[in-house]
Amino acid sequence: MVKKFFLLALVFSSFVLFGKKSDPNKEDTSPLAIIKNDISTLCSAKFAGRLTGTQGDELSAEYIESRFKAIGIEAYKGKYQWDFNFKGGVRLGSNAYFKVFENKLMLGSDVVFLPYGKGNSISGSAMPNVNEPDNVWLIPVSKLKLNSTNNPQKILHEYAADCAQKMAAAVLFLNDGDAAQDLSMANLSSFEQVDIPVAYMNAKAYQTYIKPSLKNDWIVVEGKMGYENTNVISRNVVASIDNKAPFNMIIAAHYDHLGDLGGLHSGADNNASGVAALLSLAGMVKANNLKRFNYIFVALSGHEFDMQGAKAFMQQNEFIINNISCMINLDMVGRYDAVKKDLFVSGVGTSPSWLPALQKASKGYVLNVDSSGVGYGDYNAFYYKNIPVLNVSTGFTDDFKRMSDNESNINYGGIMEVAGFAFRIMAELDKQTKMIFNQTVSSVPALNKLKSDIGVVHDFTFNQNGCRVATTEPESKAAKAGMLRGDVIIKIGAFTIIDADDYIEALTKSATGKEVTIIVKRGKVDYKFFVVL
Repeated sequence: MVKKFFLLALVFSSFVLFGKKSDPNKEDTSPLAIIKNDISTLCSAKFAGRLTGTQGDELSAEYIESRFKAIGIEAYKGKYQWDFNFKGGVRLGSNAYFKVFENKLMLGSDVVFLPYGKGNSISGSAMPNVNEPDNVWLIPVSKLKLNSTNNPQKILHEYAADCAQKMAAAVLFLNDGDAAQDLSMANLSSFEQVDIPVAYMNAKAYQTYIKPSLKNDWIVVEGKMGYENTNVISRNVVASIDNKAPFNMIIAAHYDHLGDLGGLHSGADNNASGVAALLSLAGMVKANNLKRFNYIFVALSGHEFDMQGAKAFMQQNEFIINNISCMINLDMVGRYDAVKKDLFVSGVGTSPSWLPALQKASKGYVLNVDSSGVGYGDYNAFYYKNIPVLNVSTGFTDDFKRMSDNESNINYGGIMEVAGFAFRIMAELDKQTKMIFNQTVSSVPALNKLKSDIGVVHDFTFNQNGCRVATTEPESKAAKAGMLRGDVIIKIGAFTIIDADDYIEALTKSATGKEVTIIVKRGKVDYKFFVVL
């Protein structure tokens, strides 16, 4: 039976690679063309970066639903879109505005009101660094040295709180430097309330409206916030093949991304590629008539906001948790290197069934394996419910969470490879009943609690001495210092780094606010970086 599955999958791939040239006037409906269209659609300007809770999020869900219908996979329990209450903080009311003299600025792009500020309006005549009691204070951020910290918003909050104690009526931070320090409504952190209104003017608006007015006696600013809660509706898109089997297999990929942070973040690899692979894999499962499990395909939202979509799915399906055999997650599968043939697989230790299945499915690939069931993906929510999980990826890149993560870098044939790889794993599992769950050890919870983290995303598949950098967070200390994907951190200050535990200890015991020397191995050469914690 399994041979039949492999034969059909092979025919499926062969059609892509060796099919006859189609009529140029006829729409290309080959599997490869469909994958490319899925990614192009999800990455288009119309979808605006697929930020959770926005119109782009809603349009993405509608598109994915239409694709499940086209494949012929039915809605899960009668509906495709499963709403959940997305907790995204706050948003501006419809009557909000901001002016410099009579020039009206764009809220959310020119000026961002910070939600921890108390009060509904900013008004006054002032100049930068002329701080009069009971007036608005205009604070150039260059004096705060935000680029010396990995948490600039915390510095802003602390400074605003200090201004409130010194009798400022309101604070307007002015980004008089690098546009990389701009803020948007999508990336605001939560802090304790400050007793005055607080706003942040981004770099372009400063150059346009403030800098030309510095020769005046004063600058008139006026604004109204009208903040409202943004507990809005988002949705997961769920389809299923119901075989009336006793156990379920979940196959998932998140579809949301970062929206427009001073420019479109289309998220081609992260994670339009995963959605395209999910849809392709769903077609393979249907075509090959796998019967052992009920197959539930889930396109998740809310990943970029504490994986709220995955958690909502678990809450909405508590009644079937004991009947879930396993979960396979597809995350960032668009950068397959056909020469190196690397695939990154996490969660292998969560069940004794994974390794034998991987060994049979991985012929021709180089597997980079992490045993832990806790990492950087939505599969965490399933692991914490004692469900075996497997995350499949082509790996992090230096484009992670950056505007450069676009379609031009995608290997569409590689996505087909990943979908076929996942299908072969599923075909192997079709011989089994419910999988056994094993607990694993992870460094991720401790890493997430670090107060002096430098923005390194760890490659947990690395099994040699040191900590290998999978990528860096945008604008983090590690990124600004020049650390790159593949660098191996071998020393932090006086601490020799053997594994993630040493990394955690080093950053925990190193003094914050002071410079530390970090040594990394890049190929055969050791490089020194100097970072202020």
